[in-house]
Amino acid sequence: MLFVYPSSITSYAKESSLICAIVGIPLGVLLMLVFLKIHKASANNGFIQFCIKMLGTGMVCIYLFYFAISASSLIRNVADFVNTQLYPYTHFKLSCSFLRLLQCAHSSKELKF
Repeated sequence: MLFVYPSSITSYAKESSLICAIVGIPLGVLLMLVFLKIHKASANNGFIQFCIKMLGTGMVCIYLFYFAISASSLIRNVADFVNTQLYPYTHFKLSCSFLRLLQCAHSSKELKF
């Protein structure tokens, strides 16, 4: 999110892109600080358990749906970049499938902090 906000704000602001980047980066840093505070507040629980306790099950379901859509959108964008820039003769479905496999392998590992 630190890098997403400045670029999304800049896409709307055509000529004022430098101002948007200067404003957007502190907003992204502020959001990362909020996530860090949430992590410190819920040291024994995971992020989802903390959100269930604070927001309820319905909002967590909406958040998980948003996360799934964001992850699939990111995979599609990366696969499109890989197909157009790196491997132009590779079938698009093969690139998407490989990136999904990488995502599943990464998410199945146990993360230890």
